[in-house]
Amino acid sequence: MGILGITNRTENFKTAKTFAPFLVDDSMSAERRLRLAKKLGEPGDTAAKDVTLELFWKGMRDALPQGERSYSENRAYELAKRYQEHFSGLRDKIEQFEGPPRFEPLKAHNYRADDIDQKKSLYNSLLNAEIDIVLETPNHLYIGEAKDESGFHASSKLVLVHQLIRQYVLAKTLPSHISKKQVVPFIVRPRKDHGGDEKAQVEFMKKHYRLTDANILTWDDIDRIAKG
Repeated sequence: MGILGITNRTENFKTAKTFAPFLVDDSMSAERRLRLAKKLGEPGDTAAKDVTLELFWKGMRDALPQGERSYSENRAYELAKRYQEHFSGLRDKIEQFEGPPRFEPLKAHNYRADDIDQKKSLYNSLLNAEIDIVLETPNHLYIGEAKDESGFHASSKLVLVHQLIRQYVLAKTLPSHISKKQVVPFIVRPRKDHGGDEKAQVEFMKKHYRLTDANILTWDDIDRIAKG
């Protein structure tokens, strides 16, 4: 029974409740985290003590000191430089992606970081980007998006339009992870299948950025991993 008899149906609440058994600082939770990592493809020689899990992770915001999180032209320039180094062909990949289904046509500023306004938009997009579930192991960063009733966001107002792609860009452009850890995306949702507009994001990530069918998990999968 929820507060005032109202069931909390937010995805953050469901995520926090479902993943609570993975967050306790004890050996059982460590084993749960390791089982989840192995489910996502982690090599078998990784030790449980070397797997860390966090929820609602804002990597870029938290990497900056409290007083340095607002927009800075210098920081935006450095971020745009890393983005262009790693994702210079991203816009072309999206425009050439045939699906099915196809993406909606991009606007002129989407996935560009050339002028000062685009650099600022890229900076603010990544500063506020949140990843629902993150597991870190010695050589991998597993980034998970949890969905229940809603679909994946796609806002043409942003430089980084699509939610799954934006999260991958965040993980790959953080200085502490460039060329050090492989970023592996995964999804948790009620069913393994996807429909409508969100399917384009999923199929694109599968084609270009390491998402696999095996890493599309259900909430029941997470429950089974928690229970061992």
